Amino acid sequence: MPRPNGLILKRLVFGFILLLAMATGLLVFRMPDIKPATTSLREFSAARAVKHVEAIAQYPHPIGSSEIEQVRDYIVSELVGMGISPEVQETTVPDYFGTNNNEPVDIRNIFAVLPGANPTGSVLMAAHYDTVPLSPGANDDSSGVATLLETARSLTATSPLRNDVIVLFTDAEEPGQFRYGARFFVANYESTDDVRLVLNFEALGHTGPSIMFETAPGNSWLIEGLTQGAPDPVAFSFMSDLYRLVAKGGTDFAAFEEAGINGLNFAYSFERTVYHTSLDNIESLDQRSLQHHGDYAFSLVRHFGDLDLSQISSSTEGDSIYHSIPGSITVRYPASWGIPLVLITGALLVWLIVVALRKGFITTRNILLVSTVLTAELIAVTIVLTLAWWGIDEIHLAFGKVIEPTYKAHVLFVAFLVLAVAMMIALRAMLHKRLDSLSMALGAVLFWWMLALAAGFCLPGFNIILVWPLLFSLLPLGWVILRKSSDRRSWGYLSLISVSAVVSVVLMTVPVYLSFQAMGTASPGFSGSPSFPIIGLSVFFWVMLLGLLLPHLEFLVDWRQRKVILGLLATAVLCLIAGCIIPGVDITSFGLSG
Repeated sequence: MPRPNGLILKRLVFGFILLLAMATGLLVFRMPDIKPATTSLREFSAARAVKHVEAIAQYPHPIGSSEIEQVRDYIVSELVGMGISPEVQETTVPDYFGTNNNEPVDIRNIFAVLPGANPTGSVLMAAHYDTVPLSPGANDDSSGVATLLETARSLTATSPLRNDVIVLFTDAEEPGQFRYGARFFVANYESTDDVRLVLNFEALGHTGPSIMFETAPGNSWLIEGLTQGAPDPVAFSFMSDLYRLVAKGGTDFAAFEEAGINGLNFAYSFERTVYHTSLDNIESLDQRSLQHHGDYAFSLVRHFGDLDLSQISSSTEGDSIYHSIPGSITVRYPASWGIPLVLITGALLVWLIVVALRKGFITTRNILLVSTVLTAELIAVTIVLTLAWWGIDEIHLAFGKVIEPTYKAHVLFVAFLVLAVAMMIALRAMLHKRLDSLSMALGAVLFWWMLALAAGFCLPGFNIILVWPLLFSLLPLGWVILRKSSDRRSWGYLSLISVSAVVSVVLMTVPVYLSFQAMGTASPGFSGSPSFPIIGLSVFFWVMLLGLLLPHLEFLVDWRQRKVILGLLATAVLCLIAGCIIPGVDITSFGLSG
């Protein structure tokens, strides 16, 4: 039987739209260009700031070492050279790393206040200047120190802001979860009550955009300031919720939050293999990430520095849900909208299900069966691929290698994504004789809605990436159910599945790729462990996305054919082979002992 006229063209158009949507989703991670050293002194230049990193990150400088004293002297001399009078806070803490024969060690915070013209409060910029014993800390956190020094220099070249600006370099951030320096500062700084917000700068990798990954409750005014004041904001409320769920207290930001000071926590985390190792040196630093840090610091301190901070207490009772998209746009709305949006979407879904039931298109049993199967599928695929990734990582370690993050990890990641597609299609092919396509599509959407409802109460920051793909997926379903049409090859249906797919792919590409970069590759220096890869979260998001997309992909190809599954498996195998051929990184190069 000949193909309907124009079907090949329609399939090409839809395939192109899918690829374009995926590429567009990744554009949100674009980094800014480096501003040269000749840039005006009234702007932040990474080319100037990197000189500070070169001076600081020559050797590891953990608490209690002679090297940290040299770094401290450098920071103080740079501030004095700018005409700024720094102060030093000193206290004694346990010898966490054993650098002083397990005797108590002295730690010192360095801070300086840039007076405002008519202060209504203070804006605090913070970064820590200590490292773990093995790491020179070019990224973690000399990049943060350099960001503060270059921003302070830029501020001295301009007229004073309305509010005071505090530049704080904390000591003893690295020892466990204690955050000795930051906690000592907030407990002993005499004007802590005047501090209205903190901008904290960290690094968990050696490249990538600087992402605002954490903020405390009552953040609406902060997110508004971020979107208005920063030139290229990259921020996701789901990331803040997730981080606070699994790693709260992982940076100095926790000490300020405990003291009732809200703020914004920034870090870049791509290719984190060097984290807490000897490879975290000046050669590993990506100046584009440093530039992004600096753009935030310089722009936001000027924005918040000129606000009437005395009015903040009356406007901090609301939370925001937010998500950056390409084009330097951050979509945001009140968190109070989250549950109503879920309920409205649920009402539309229930209405479509009721209509489909009345018309005899589906049965209640099939819908519940699909939802149950998808739940099991999500868990099973995530576990299987996580264990497989862990196995590959362990095999590399057995040969004294770590998976190289720039090329090798990405090729292997593609292999795992394709494997997930093959596994899910194979399951649907087996169920096809018992379950029709409409039941599969509605069951997937119902499953998503249940997740969105649960997240609405527990993790409201996930609202955008769960509700909006869900809402737009109802468009093609409505076409099929309300028009009483089984023709899914028309231009009208193509338009609806294209809109639905674009929204889903653009939004979900972020958690898929971000969780892979932040958690999916080995980090030999993490928590003293030779390996700590968690690919499961990225696979989880990928399987969720496929659950919505696969019913639409029937337009692209009849994926029930055996040759489709075999083609996907062949592609996955080729990527696995290519990933194995690409050399790993010798474990000895990280400078780890034992």
